[in-house]
Amino acid sequence: MSGNQLYIYSAFFSIFCCFLTSLIGLIKINNLKQFKFLLFYPLISGIQISISVYFDFVNYNPVTINKINTSSINLFLLLEFAIIYRFYNLLFPSSIANRIIKFTTLIYSFAIILYWILEKSIFALELNLFITHSAIILTPAFFYIIQLLKMSNAIQLSNNPSFWVTIGIIFYFGCTTPLFLMKDFIFDKEGSIEEDGLYAINFICYSIMFMFISKGYLCKQAK
Repeated sequence: MSGNQLYIYSAFFSIFCCFLTSLIGLIKINNLKQFKFLLFYPLISGIQISISVYFDFVNYNPVTINKINTSSINLFLLLEFAIIYRFYNLLFPSSIANRIIKFTTLIYSFAIILYWILEKSIFALELNLFITHSAIILTPAFFYIIQLLKMSNAIQLSNNPSFWVTIGIIFYFGCTTPLFLMKDFIFDKEGSIEEDGLYAINFICYSIMFMFISKGYLCKQAK
């Protein structure tokens, strides 16, 4: 299978997982407050992947396509950050962690929008911003897992929906951050390792993350 074929198949599978997760979430939400906003995450992810795949097959001005695609990715990353941080904000309702999350949400969102305006960078994908984005998202995820492990005698992790969501987030960002950080080293100029193959790995990791989130939605635990 070529890198391009793997890219296409993995993209469509990821889109399927996104919308399936959204459907499962709508059916199994069970009044879990922190999950209501999270429902938008797989939905906008599926839309964003669909946009990227669509523009890969459109015969149009490459410059225009690149601007639309990159700006939509940048907007998606900001929404992704806001949704995940809202999720953790509701997990820590009355703690120092909650105040830190709120402060980080405001500062990071303002900084990103200001950077787009001043540098006109919404039409470019900045690797440094992606790495920062991943690190900021992973921080509360690891903190939450540590908190859960401290309470391991009082809670069954396998029935904790937030645990599975967090594991999915750690899996995706933990796998893809090194991937894109080393992209220039992994990419083979002779074509034995195609760039499409690297993005296919990204889609596969997305699919696995949403499988974990679906597992969280299906947990019986009500809080």
